[in-house]
Amino acid sequence: MLQSLALVIICLSSPTYSNASVGTVTERTGPAEIKRQTNVIPSAKDTGVEMQDTITTANGRAGITFKDDTKVQITEHSRLVIDTFVYDDSRKTGKLGMKMALGTIKYASGQIAKSDPQQVMVVTPLNAMSIPTLLASERPLIFIKRSVQDAAIEVN
Repeated sequence: MLQSLALVIICLSSPTYSNASVGTVTERTGPAEIKRQTNVIPSAKDTGVEMQDTITTANGRAGITFKDDTKVQITEHSRLVIDTFVYDDSRKTGKLGMKMALGTIKYASGQIAKSDPQQVMVVTPLNAMSIPTLLASERPLIFIKRSVQDAAIEVN
């Protein structure tokens, strides 16, 4: 009995990474979808997004707000994969990794990048960029907007 109780306590206290929402769709105009493993989910406002989700837009746009308040806007004809999102709300630290396969995204930093910009990585077909790399890049695909921690990234 005690062993069963201990196992239940351990299971309940262990962090769950699969099937855990890391953010939500906060805006959507036009067609957009989320591919989760073998399922395709129509993107709608308040739909949860998870690690390993692929968000694809056609003639639409989608906005995602992550649990650390990072905001990503995915423009028309774009594809973004959420590789990694780990966040400790009490310490305001974590790690965010995204893979841009196509199109344009606009990124506004949340708590992870504000705490440690090296913990945010955006991978494009051309290279991987952390927030400090985004700021130092002279490539035409990087556009810095408003502040040092907001950027628009375009991949053609």
